[in-house]
Parts: sequence; C-alpha cells; structure tokens
Amino acid sequence: MKDVTDIVDEYRNSDFERRLSLFLCHRSLRDEFMSIDQEESRKPEICNESTSWLGKPVHRPFRRLVNWCCGAIV
Repeated sequence: MKDVTDIVDEYRNSDFERRLSLFLCHRSLRDEFMSIDQEESRKPEICNESTSWLGKPVHRPFRRLVNWCCGAIV
C-alpha cells in the first residue's frame, strides 16, 4: 500500500490525466492536490507541460449562439 507522501509525490510529477485520476481516487488528499496546483500556477517557470494549458485562453467557437433561443446575441 502506498504512503500518503508517495501519492502526493506521484501527483506532483504526473501528467494531467494521471492527476485527475489521483484527484478522483483520493478524496482525503484533494486539499493537498489543489494547493500543489495553485502553487504551480503562481510560478509559471516551474510548471510542467501538464499544467501549461491553464494559461491558454479557452476557445469558444459557438459563442455567438449563446442565448440563441431568446433572440439575444452575446
């Protein structure tokens, strides 16, 4: 069985998919995982490739269709 420190270290060194899996599997460690993510987002020079997508804008190809049913164009 893995120790808590092993799980946290694995989370710290994992890619996005593995981090998501660990986050969902270990509910009691979610606060620790979130603090790791916040720490990495404050220091972009240490961000690995798995968290680099956070700084990119979200592409919304259908943003003109928001509220299309009531005739409003946003």
